Formats: sequence, structure tokens, C-alpha cells
Amino acid sequence: MATTNSPDLESDARSIVGVREFDAPRDLVFAAFTDPKHLSQWWGPDGFTTTTSSFDMRPGGVWRFVMHGPDGRDYQNRITYEEIVPPERIVYRHGGGADVEPVQFRQTIVFEDLGRRTRITWRGDFPSAAERDRVIKEYGADKGLMQTLARLAEYMAAMASSLNQESSMQVQPYLSFEGRCDEAIEFYKKSIGAKVEMLMRFKDAPDQSMISPGSADKVMHASLRAGDATLLMSDGRCTGSPNFHGIALALSASTDADAERIFNALVEGGKVNMPMTKTFFSSRFGMLSDKFGVGWMVLVQ
Repeated sequence: MATTNSPDLESDARSIVGVREFDAPRDLVFAAFTDPKHLSQWWGPDGFTTTTSSFDMRPGGVWRFVMHGPDGRDYQNRITYEEIVPPERIVYRHGGGADVEPVQFRQTIVFEDLGRRTRITWRGDFPSAAERDRVIKEYGADKGLMQTLARLAEYMAAMASSLNQESSMQVQPYLSFEGRCDEAIEFYKKSIGAKVEMLMRFKDAPDQSMISPGSADKVMHASLRAGDATLLMSDGRCTGSPNFHGIALALSASTDADAERIFNALVEGGKVNMPMTKTFFSSRFGMLSDKFGVGWMVLVQ
């Protein structure tokens, strides 16, 4: 299907389908769906803003948010994710419960790699043709979809331009906890305020041949946000013996008090390699190995 400025309402009387191409690579376009900070910049038709109250992007996870209309009306929404295949496909179910808008449908978003461009096919399937027509009449869902895609295109252009001006390269640590990833995620949420942006378990993988016996509920891939940094992690081969020798993560704090607090939180259950002290390059600097063996250098900048 070619990109058009109008939705496809003819192929299936129960569906609304929009297609749009973006001047940005597929990974970048997919990322715009994975963080409320991104979603708040483009989600919804013209004139709408979005406020997120909870966001759990994984199969079975829920995104609760309010869309604020230009007329001052608030629209309560609930999305339940059914399938996530980064960076290829997102499937979710909208609705459920008396506390949200009375609209039920299933959305499938497909991201097609066109090299340095991306094509999105965004398909909404409704319970019946009559229900689709009602949502179009009462909510303007057909025009709303195309306006949302246009807003995403504008946001992608801005993001791509910013990345091109800064650098197209990012180096991110990828930590393999060999069976203790869930424990590590909870530890980093508590110690450094990390937030889970994405989590997929082996049982959710499209290729079930990748699952080793006993590892179905282990973490295949997770992305955590800590300050301005992204930590990628997994349970790897689930050997039970993580090894982080020769590697240390440097964490910069803004004040001496913050550095001390973070150092003490990270070292709980681990060991101090160098106590916090004043150095010629920082007012506070210390080194530690946390309870999983990950090395950390904490300093004030």
C-alpha cells in the first residue's frame, strides 16, 4: 500500500488503515513509541496533548493516559500491549473498563525498514463495521489517525535532525546478569532511580527455539533509563554466574551529598574498592562493586 494523506476505509469495513513514510531509520521511529517522553510530543490528533499516569510496555503491560482535547475535554484511555517485536511490530488492545472512553479496538503497527527511511502501516480493527462508523462519526478517528501520523513525522524529522547534528553514534553498556536480571532491575530502580523503558522475556520471543529449558520467564532484553543514560541488560545464557571483570560504569552526581547517597545505595550487598574521598579531579570520588559484581565509579562533576 502506498503512502497517502487519507486513511484506507474501503479494504475492510471494520478497519481504519493509515500508511506513512518517515525520513528516519526504523530503530528511531520505533523508539518514539517506547517512552512517554517521546509519546507526549506527538501522540494524538492536532491540538491534543497527552499525560501519562502509568506505562508498562511489554506483552500484558498497560499504558494509562489522558488525551486533553483542544476543546478542554479530557479523554481517559487504556492500552494493553499484546505483542511487541522490536523494531518490527507493536500490537495492542484499546479500551476495557468503565473508567475509559467507550471505544474498543485492536491496533497493529508495522514498521517497514526502507534503509534510512521507514514506512509505518497502522491498522485499527473494530468489532463491527457499525462500531467503526460510530467511532469515526463521534471521534473523527479516521482523520485523527492521519493527523497523528503527520505529527509523528514532524517529530521524527526533528529527532533525526538533532541526532545528525550531534552524532549518529551511541555507545551503551549491555550487561548480562545470567539469570539475575529481574533482581538487578529492582536493585537499580531502588539505588539509582532507574526506570524500565522496555522488557521482553524469552517466552515472548517470536522464535521459541531460542528458549533454553527453564529460561522462559527470564529476561531476554531490557532497557532501563537512569538520568540521561540507557542501560541495556539481559539474563544472557542464564548460567547463574555473571562476570563483569575489567568493566566499570562511571556515574556522575551533581553534589557531594548525592554522590554519597548513590554510592551507599549501590554498595549495599557489594564491596567498597575505594572509599569516597576528595581527589584532584573531583570533590567526591569512590569505586565499588555492587552485589552482582558490576563495577562503579561514582564522582561529582
